[in-house]
Amino acid sequence: MNRYVFITMPNFKVYRVLDTDEGKPVSLPDGLWGQWVDATGNAEVAVGWNARLVNNQWELHAPTYEEVASEVKFLATEKLSNAKGWLTFNPLDYKKDLGIATPEEEAALRAFQQYVVAVCEYKSQPGYPYTMIWPTEPFSLV
Repeated sequence: MNRYVFITMPNFKVYRVLDTDEGKPVSLPDGLWGQWVDATGNAEVAVGWNARLVNNQWELHAPTYEEVASEVKFLATEKLSNAKGWLTFNPLDYKKDLGIATPEEEAALRAFQQYVVAVCEYKSQPGYPYTMIWPTEPFSLV
């Protein structure tokens, strides 16, 4: 039995692990950019592991606590940036301050504010940083 891992580029993460009696896969999963790497003999490798190319050899390792926490912080920052961008084009806070917001807009603003607070409190989740449950965005980015 051979084991192959698909490493995504440019983030160098193990995206898929495949055990097969066949040869190295040739198709890219889900249209991703990356490559299949032979990991036969590495029974521990798992999705989410980091990959690093050293002297033309791939090194695979589980991410450290600090690496996972950094990735979670990046995700939280991205979510907050998206939220801020949405509010820029939907100025519900200004409408409320000016007294011209409809009850629906005020409710949407409150949901937006609750979302932002929930994202900002990501470190207080019981499974942090390994098991994150992100709040659902109350707005559409389309």
